[in-house]
Amino acid sequence: CSRNSCSRWFRTRTDQSPQLMTQISLIRPIHLDDGTDGIQRGMAKFPRDIDKEIASKMSQLKKMPNERALLSMLVTQIGNWDPDVLVGHHAWGHDIQVLLTRCVEHKVRMWSKFGRNRRTDLPNKSHFSTGKDWAIAEAISGRLLCDTYLSAQEHLSETTYSLTNLAK
Repeated sequence: CSRNSCSRWFRTRTDQSPQLMTQISLIRPIHLDDGTDGIQRGMAKFPRDIDKEIASKMSQLKKMPNERALLSMLVTQIGNWDPDVLVGHHAWGHDIQVLLTRCVEHKVRMWSKFGRNRRTDLPNKSHFSTGKDWAIAEAISGRLLCDTYLSAQEHLSETTYSLTNLAK
């Protein structure tokens, strides 16, 4: 192929990529109502005006009633998208481990969709604990993990590798 036709193909493919990109943002309520004796009771609640804010400014944001529902939706969406690459900042050292641990804690049977090996049996609660890189690698097998925190440490000389600092 000539240089001009290759650059046109690349430009055309790049121009289409935003149409192929999707995202979801999931939230759940965090705090429960405190009773008069300081004990948490009742249902966790969202702020009163959140529905109006979501409708007007954040159409990709979805409210989930609890953490188990949030994790189930996230894992289902990863399974539907079936990405080759998972990207995150400090994903290997923290995020993937937390997500997998919380899936086990809440008995989310689809936890294995973080990788491509389908398993329905839940590992024990300490399976993904700190220092068990082999368990995390096994759980996400079949997908590549791009960790911008680790990549920045390899390629840049900075004093801090926070996402805020790297963006500056």
